[in-house]
Amino acid sequence: MILYQWLQFERPLPAEAFQDRLATVPAAVRERVLRYRRWQDRHTALFGKIGLRQLLMELGRPPSCLEEIRLDGYGRPVLAGPQQFSIAHSEDVVAVAVSDEGPVGVDLEKCRSVSLLDFRDLLTPEEYEDLLTTPTRFFHYWTRKESLAKARGLGLSLDFRSIRLDGDRAVVGSGPDAQRWRYDPLDVPGGYVGVLCVPEGASTPRFRPVEEPETG
Repeated sequence: MILYQWLQFERPLPAEAFQDRLATVPAAVRERVLRYRRWQDRHTALFGKIGLRQLLMELGRPPSCLEEIRLDGYGRPVLAGPQQFSIAHSEDVVAVAVSDEGPVGVDLEKCRSVSLLDFRDLLTPEEYEDLLTTPTRFFHYWTRKESLAKARGLGLSLDFRSIRLDGDRAVVGSGPDAQRWRYDPLDVPGGYVGVLCVPEGASTPRFRPVEEPETG
C-alpha cells in the first residue's frame, strides 16, 4: 500500500496549539523543529513528522515509530523493515508519502523564477533546450528528478542527466538493468508543483487527509 497526504499552513497556529502538537513528537524531532527561524519551516517540519507517524501507523507501525528512524550511509532518514517514506516541504506546504511496496519519493516546489544556467549540468540537452522556450516547465522536470532521486535514496549524488523522462514515466539506465519508474502528480495548492515517484507497476497511491490542526 502507498499512502500520502499534504497540508498547507496559511497562517501560524496559536502558540499553545503548536506547543501541544510539538509535545507529541520525540525530543530529537522537537529540537530539529525549533532550530528553524521561520514559522512556516517550523510548522512544516513538525507536521511532516506528525503526518508520517499517522501514515506509518496505518501500515502497522507502533505509535513510537518516529523513535525508530535512523540515518543511512547517505544521511537519509530510514526505518528498518518494509516501510519506506519520503517528506517534502516548500514554503508553507508539506507532503508526506509512505509505502510498504518498495521505494517511494515525493517532491514539492513552489513555482518561482530560477536561473536555468544554475541547473544546466542537471538537465539533459533536450530538457534545457525545451526550457529555453518554456521556462515555466522547469518545476515539471525538477520535481520528477528530485522525487526519483529521493526514491532511490541517492539525493543529488544521482546524475540527474541519467534520468530519461517521458511524461509520467522515467527510465534510469539501459538494457536489462534499466529501472522504470512512474509519477503520480499531487493535487497540491495553486502555485505549487508536487509529484510522487514509485516503481512502475506499484499500486495507485491513496490520499489520506491530515487531521486539521486547531487554528483558534
